[in-house]
Amino acid sequence: MLEASKHKIEVMAHEDDKPYIQGEKPLVRLNSNFLNSMPEDRQEMVKQMFKNFTPVDVDNTLSDNQELPFCGGITVIHTPGHTPGHLCLYHEMSKTLIVGDAMNIMDGKLMGPRKEILEVGDYEIAMDSLKKLLKFDVKNIVTYHSGLYTNKPHESIENLIK
Repeated sequence: MLEASKHKIEVMAHEDDKPYIQGEKPLVRLNSNFLNSMPEDRQEMVKQMFKNFTPVDVDNTLSDNQELPFCGGITVIHTPGHTPGHLCLYHEMSKTLIVGDAMNIMDGKLMGPRKEILEVGDYEIAMDSLKKLLKFDVKNIVTYHSGLYTNKPHESIENLIK
């Protein structure tokens, strides 16, 4: 049996995602408009994915261009679209951009957010958010679902935006 850790984990998020994480608003993917836009079997799959969601308190809110002191410095980039408070993180020392769900990799190619899982209008917001990433000198992109991308990342982001 595992013992609960005695160390408190500090939860950080953008202000716009705080009410969802804390359970004050239903999760974006459980929004009835979003769920009703998909086939019934997919609705059930999404509900099952989130059935054990436990709200937690957000200890600190993060803001666009905030510098975090971890790992030699990390820049916070607010990239709404996937969620209202979606964040990307840039680690300058390694020139690594952690994009979460802002981008994906398919067949070795860097892709934007998945339009089919976003609510109407959120895809355009998400694509517009990618423009913020161009100011960073990026050699590595880490996506949530598809891993590491290293093939001309800056040029690939530019091509996505066009």
